[in-house]
Amino acid sequence: MAFTGIAAILLPEGRTCHKTLGLTVPLYSDSNSTITPNSKQGKKLLETDVFIWDEAPMAPKYALEIMDRLLRDLTKVDEPFGGKILLLGGDFRQLLPVRKNGTRAECINLSIKNSGLWEKFETLSLIQNMRADPDEAEFAEFLLKIGEAKVNDIYDNIEFPEGFEVETDLVEEIFGHLIQQKRYHDVASSAILSARNADVDELNKQVVDLLPCGGERRYTSVDTASDGEALQELLTQEYLNSLNPASLPPHELNLKKNTVVMLIRNMSQS
Repeated sequence: MAFTGIAAILLPEGRTCHKTLGLTVPLYSDSNSTITPNSKQGKKLLETDVFIWDEAPMAPKYALEIMDRLLRDLTKVDEPFGGKILLLGGDFRQLLPVRKNGTRAECINLSIKNSGLWEKFETLSLIQNMRADPDEAEFAEFLLKIGEAKVNDIYDNIEFPEGFEVETDLVEEIFGHLIQQKRYHDVASSAILSARNADVDELNKQVVDLLPCGGERRYTSVDTASDGEALQELLTQEYLNSLNPASLPPHELNLKKNTVVMLIRNMSQS
């Protein structure tokens, strides 16, 4: 299991921690699992001897503590996680839990390392990167040094080695030749990462503009307020259309043939 759907789908028959453990959304320090001892999910957890939790460092400590309380309640065994074996995997140099509008100290306090349960775990370090391409060993080592803050200067800036920078148009450099050669499968396997949603939207637009003209379709969302006439008058359709939350596609989505589309949410839970 994993804390996010993106991480869970990479695992064979993977499931999210929310589905497996009955975690609520959002999750708070006083939240509890929705699973009951007599439920089908509760009985399945009782039958499980070993739990494997991938990308565990991205979960807040509350999730770990809820799992502990849940398994103690199900098993009636007053030991960590009800005496079950829990294997956590992940890299604390990567994505950590984030508290909305929280300070750096508050975000760090959310880490599972700051849970009272952490001392119950035995830490094993994996030192060999099994997925790294042998030709990219130097780059993998460089990324490791970034994670350990060993390449920062006195101002905490990171100086990239020569050859890392792109002096031409970034979108053209990454996707231009692939689109010209109609290697759309390779286009789907390439990506430009950005820290800001506004930059991602602009980059996506530029990539779509590179695709051959013809067959362009425009899709618009259907936005309505569902609770009461008064709310519908207050939240007009024009206002709802103007909103662009990060977790949803834009109100107006322009696509061409061979545009890469990533599905980020499964609306059907069956």
